[in-house]
Amino acid sequence: MSQEKLAEKLHISRQAISRWESEDATPDLNTLIMLSEIFHCSLDDLVLGNNQVTDQKLHTKEEHVKTPKYMWETTGGIILGLGCILYLIISSIF
Repeated sequence: MSQEKLAEKLHISRQAISRWESEDATPDLNTLIMLSEIFHCSLDDLVLGNNQVTDQKLHTKEEHVKTPKYMWETTGGIILGLGCILYLIISSIF
């Protein structure tokens, strides 16, 4: 899938995808969810690279690109964010 086609499906710019591939930026949680739906994989598989998704190559006109390594860093942010949300919910109940 080309950067342009993927960008159209995600309603973002092709340059945003290029920044992910060069590890200059990371997708937000909503975009990760949409990516998991497009590639028919779980968020764990997408973020942690636990299955063939990391071995698939996205075909661009110039090169083949693997799923970026920065996904490991994103996992910590997601877990921290979810922990904060749970804390706020629990503290508002009690």
